[in-house]
Amino acid sequence: MLLVLTEQRDGSNGEPAMQPFAAGPEWKQYTFPFSDVETDGSDLKGLGFLRAQEPGPFSFQIDQVEIK
Repeated sequence: MLLVLTEQRDGSNGEPAMQPFAAGPEWKQYTFPFSDVETDGSDLKGLGFLRAQEPGPFSFQIDQVEIK
């Protein structure tokens, strides 16, 4: 899950925007347009990558994050 914090949606002013995605075992490029999380990016406060499944061991690697 991609969690997007903005000035208007930072957890205290409203629920953060969330974009689900399924990261598999193979490397893959993901693109998340700002419009999908209701912002133009000018009020971006933070990004988070969350695991939204049952508890248990897991691993997650991330590389080459770009914010455009």
